[in-house]
Amino acid sequence: MRKLLALLLSLSTLALVTSAYAEETPAATPSATNTTGIYAVGDIGPGGGFIFYVDKKGFKCGPTYTNTGSPEGGLCHYLEVAPSGWKSGKSGDLDPRYFWAVKSKMKSDVVGMPDIIVSSEKFKIANFGIGLGYKNSLAIIKQGNDANTSAGASRAYMGGMKNDWYLASLAEANELCKWARGVPSKSVETVCGGGKLNSPTYGAGSVGLIQSSYATSSESIDTRVSKKYRHENIWILQIYDGNNPHYLTPDCKCNSSYTRPIRAF
Repeated sequence: MRKLLALLLSLSTLALVTSAYAEETPAATPSATNTTGIYAVGDIGPGGGFIFYVDKKGFKCGPTYTNTGSPEGGLCHYLEVAPSGWKSGKSGDLDPRYFWAVKSKMKSDVVGMPDIIVSSEKFKIANFGIGLGYKNSLAIIKQGNDANTSAGASRAYMGGMKNDWYLASLAEANELCKWARGVPSKSVETVCGGGKLNSPTYGAGSVGLIQSSYATSSESIDTRVSKKYRHENIWILQIYDGNNPHYLTPDCKCNSSYTRPIRAF
């Protein structure tokens, strides 16, 4: 009988301790999951970021920018941007700044990337290109640029245990700008403008982009200058609020810019 009473007392004590621990320890917040594989703009993506672009027909993507670039071996249909604090792991932290290239490569042309000639009166943003940023980022890294540069840091990010994050191309950054400002995307060709940064209209209220310059993976080639300086510029995304309509502008690789990875799937 004594042994039975001791056992009951022991179990009772264990239950009280377990109960107290459960009350003091907050329940784990379940991660946002999507079992259908179908996403809408503003949804949480499989990498833990935000879906900011949807193309039902699909687009070329992946490291080779092909029709078989998606994880399923076909076209991609979505672009996802990493959440705030992607580098530090603390939501709400500011994005880090990086140089686009290491010092020895700041005036060098990146082989394997399309040249966007800044002196042209018009160029088609669509050609530079939804889904192209992954291939661009690999070419930038292959040139000798490390994880302390914009493309290298983007490729090193492993949000959602995904290893396919990269630095957005000009066209992808343009779509990110529209989403973040709550501006409807009528076509890829339409240059971002209007709205207000981190607008909740399409789910960007907590994305945490700041009013500053963000790097893209697209070079800006100026044929009006000597060959020595022709390849020292990139396209950056300027996302300041106000009356400035020039959200896509050339800037020197020698200037550091804020960086936010994206991925396609």
